Amino acid sequence: MSLCVVLDSGLLEMVSNPRASVSNLQCRQWLAMLLARGILVYVPEIADDEIRRELLCASKTAGLRRLDRINAQLRYLPITTPNHAPGSAVVGANAAARVADSGGCSPGW
Repeated sequence: MSLCVVLDSGLLEMVSNPRASVSNLQCRQWLAMLLARGILVYVPEIADDEIRRELLCASKTAGLRRLDRINAQLRYLPITTPNHAPGSAVVGANAAARVADSGGCSPGW
């Protein structure tokens, strides 16, 4: 069995964001390391859609091109019931962990 990583919209935004913040740079380096090691990295359709809508709303055509270039390097995970239900469980668990870590603040939706 191959190791794989599924990016959520937060990570996808960080790897596609051209701003040179420390967290964006670390995220891009992390993604490059995963790909160099042959780890399969998936972009869920719903994550792509969230980032794409933000870029379209802001008329950021360069951002859309960057997103397309990144997506071309990764594997696409279409929205289907078998894909979506387990993904929702992971996102829910991650959000609950963030709430617990933040002392009870909302997950940021």
